[in-house]
Amino acid sequence: MPQHELKNAYIGEYNTPPSTYQKVEYIESSGTQFIDTGYLITPTTEVSIDYQYTSANDQDFAFWVGSDTNTSSWMTFCVYIWLTNRVPYFKAWLSDGAGSSTWSNSWPSPDTNRHRFVLNNWHFLTYNSSGTLQKDVTTVATFTRTATHSFWLFCWWRLDTSAWANKTSAKLYWCKVTDNGVLQRDFIPCYRKSDSVIWLYDLVNDQFYTNSWTWTFTKWPDL
Repeated sequence: MPQHELKNAYIGEYNTPPSTYQKVEYIESSGTQFIDTGYLITPTTEVSIDYQYTSANDQDFAFWVGSDTNTSSWMTFCVYIWLTNRVPYFKAWLSDGAGSSTWSNSWPSPDTNRHRFVLNNWHFLTYNSSGTLQKDVTTVATFTRTATHSFWLFCWWRLDTSAWANKTSAKLYWCKVTDNGVLQRDFIPCYRKSDSVIWLYDLVNDQFYTNSWTWTFTKWPDL
């Protein structure tokens, strides 16, 4: 499969899945569904996600892998909602261990509108639903490790407890993962026509990624 240009990570252009799957505009989690991407974040990874919170609560996540334990293997890479002095913000957190993280209190306030979030080791970018850049924040710290566990969509995977946390209700329109500018994951929402099971399809590896907890995603509409 031809590699997409890196710029397409910001505008959501796709090929199509096999004919046995039906592409849809988005899949939606009610807070009990989430996806293991199977990808280990590296210092040259960039994640781009077209995402819409259906409720904007403190500690709601778009994606995360990390640990609460300050050890030599601690590594964090995430986008979520953070509450500071009773004021919520869209946040990114990069960490390579205790004392190495990036925070800001000046990013756009969270809402239930559709946004694109782009995170790498140097920048956190927030776009509105029209593709207009709202904020480009340069990170104040970077990380040098490769994650020891894949990152998850719609929740936080905690390495210290080997458990899911802060499961989030949201819609996902697409998600792309690049490393050194090379596309590694190209997730599109779809369902399997034979049984109407709703998950994500990765166009790079031709793989259907399943719900990793209970109940089922919802979808809307066919494309």
